[in-house]
Amino acid sequence: MAPLDQRLAAPDKPNAVLLARHNLALRVTDADERTRTVRTFDGRPAVQAYADAVGVSIAELPKRFRDHPVGLVTSDGEPFVRSPMQVKGSELVFYCKVSVGMELHLLRPRDIVEDTGRDLRAAIASLGGCSGVINFHCILRTLELEEKGMCPAYGGLFRDVPTIGLSTLRVFKSITVTGGSTS
Repeated sequence: MAPLDQRLAAPDKPNAVLLARHNLALRVTDADERTRTVRTFDGRPAVQAYADAVGVSIAELPKRFRDHPVGLVTSDGEPFVRSPMQVKGSELVFYCKVSVGMELHLLRPRDIVEDTGRDLRAAIASLGGCSGVINFHCILRTLELEEKGMCPAYGGLFRDVPTIGLSTLRVFKSITVTGGSTS
């Protein structure tokens, strides 16, 4: 049997990737990529522009990061999340690299349990069954599930299929569903 990383990169069964979808755009006009710090969005101080986009005061903004991340929209229309980490004066520090010229869209998460359940059922139906799930999602989603008491409901989505996974700092939600049955 091939090592796990080779099987993940080139599975021998059909598979599907599910992504959380959570839109207002902010263009990065001044940033320090090395420190992942955005100084300005659209020529305005980053903190003020972001707070205005979210609709909260600057003082309230750090409490809203998890509810209002931003995403770089890829060519296939999917967001690659860039979550703010902290306010530093008038600047925002992010968990991931942010570059000048990037257009970041304000994202609004939906119900992770409802969306994941719907997407999981659709993937299993389109694949004709499921022999396993590889579930990676952002640590911020894990914290959201814990804070909202949704861990049992989220975990229950995977009770009928073998599942492995972990929380990361780099992926918003990505679940690979491998087709086939477990028998």
